[in-house]
Amino acid sequence: MKQDKRSIKHFRCWLVESKQYVYDIQKICDGKLIKSFAEILNNPEKYVVEQETGAIDIVKNKIREGDIAKYRNANYQREVFEWQYGVVVFKNCGFELYNPINDTSESLTDISISFSKIEVVGNIHEDSELLEEK
Repeated sequence: MKQDKRSIKHFRCWLVESKQYVYDIQKICDGKLIKSFAEILNNPEKYVVEQETGAIDIVKNKIREGDIAKYRNANYQREVFEWQYGVVVFKNCGFELYNPINDTSESLTDISISFSKIEVVGNIHEDSELLEEK
């Protein structure tokens, strides 16, 4: 997995009321519509702020907090690799893929994930059904 160092400080925001994303939210705080980035951060009932991780997936999508990604864990003891689904979360001072079905997390920088194939397939606001047990 490649790191895109330029994107590490970019944020997107899920607007709860209108159910849509706004990208690079820190750049559009113009004092009219949104007074400041702090206003967004201090209103979690209206705005869900998600940061880019600095990583990109196998099809060159930026991986962001709140994304749902499918990945194959590099378990060399098994011949068949099953796709797993996880949501990108910020936890323990880093970004992790959290799998709510087995209640497990793996660091995006963990070596077992680094050699895996990771693909963003949705986000928690619009595609939460991807995280449900099948």
